[in-house]
Amino acid sequence: MTDLTAEIPPELFARLAHPTVRLSGLIDEAAAASFLSQVLPALDIPGSIVVELFSSGGDAEVGRRLAQEVRLLRSGSWP
Repeated sequence: MTDLTAEIPPELFARLAHPTVRLSGLIDEAAAASFLSQVLPALDIPGSIVVELFSSGGDAEVGRRLAQEVRLLRSGSWP
């Protein structure tokens, strides 16, 4: 384990191999819908939600919306 991975709790480190949400391709309304359809079922499961994102671009407004959703999830104020 490197110094960087030593700071990651083991249960979270194991989840990195199997992200809760995977998005790839352009960020658009379909990506937003995919994000929500993947994250909503995970809200009832205890533990961290890991998001994997691979994109070559897309709609900046949708990207900002997804970033805001992640911020809300992290703060615990997601509806």
